[in-house]
Parts: sequence; C-alpha cells; structure tokens
Amino acid sequence: LIQIVYCDAGSTNLGSEYISKVTIGDIEQTSLKGPGGYEDYTHLVYEATSGTSFHITVDNPSPHNSNALLIWVDYNHDGDFADDGEEVYSSGPGYITRYEVDITPPSGLEEDFTRMRIRLHDTGFGPNFTSCANSNIGEVEDYGLSIEPEEMTGIHPTSKASDLKIYPNPFDGILHLES
Repeated sequence: LIQIVYCDAGSTNLGSEYISKVTIGDIEQTSLKGPGGYEDYTHLVYEATSGTSFHITVDNPSPHNSNALLIWVDYNHDGDFADDGEEVYSSGPGYITRYEVDITPPSGLEEDFTRMRIRLHDTGFGPNFTSCANSNIGEVEDYGLSIEPEEMTGIHPTSKASDLKIYPNPFDGILHLES
C-alpha cells in the first residue's frame, strides 16, 4: 500500500472564522476549529460516481464580507490539488453562513479513493487561495472521496455478443444496434 502525502494547510489565527459543519450525502460532520486551523476527516468517505453531481454544504458560523470558500479534489491521485479541474469550487468573497455546492467528478474516472480539501479563509486579512500552507484566518478540512466509474448504459450486462445485430454493413453514416 502506497500512502500519498499531502501538503500541510490551515490557519495561524485561531479566531472565530472556521468551518462548523460539512454535509455530504449521509455524512454530517460538526466541529469546532481544529488545532492549527486544520481537521483531517479523511476517515469519513463519501461515495461519488464519475460524471454524476453530488451536493455539499459548508457552514460558517461567523461570516464576514471578505470570507471565501474553496474546494479541491485530487482526481488523479498525485498528492496535490494543482492539476486542471481539481479546484472544483471558488465562492469569491461574501457574507455567507451556508455554502451550497454541487460537484461533478469528471466522466471516465476509474474506481479509486482520493481526498477532497475544503478551505474557508478571509480574503482581506492574510488570505491564501491555494490548497497548501496557512491563511491568517479560517480553516481547512480534508474528507475522503471514493469515486466509482459511471454505470455503462445501452446493452444489458447479460447480453451476449452473438445476440447483437449491428447493421448495415458496410455502414452508410447511420449505424443500428439491436439486442
């Protein structure tokens, strides 16, 4: 088993701006601000499907006009959140007590376990718009994400190749399949 090591992230000021609750499907995690402004909840695993959106809510008990939320998913399992498409949400600054987010893992992913990182930070006082290192104010929480490949549709799984009819041959621009 190879363990992927991710960069440290958190905040230096352990004030009132933090993530108080995250809800993803049946997972409902409430918390106070973690030590160093970080909480590791990767043991809580949400089962997502490639190509299908899932809903997440993130609560901020002490919002300010300059708060912003960012979410990343390490889709290619390389230990960072820096690749194209891995930043899946960025709210921009705003006075928001509950962020409502829909995330759609890209189609074609293979079955695997990965990490989702959530950062709440203050864009006006020592911000950090990256997935690594500390912001001055805010919190970072990591969650587990198990991504299943999307279900293939069309041909019933018990069909045999000999039961299929594909025509015409040669094909003239329109191909017909019958089972």
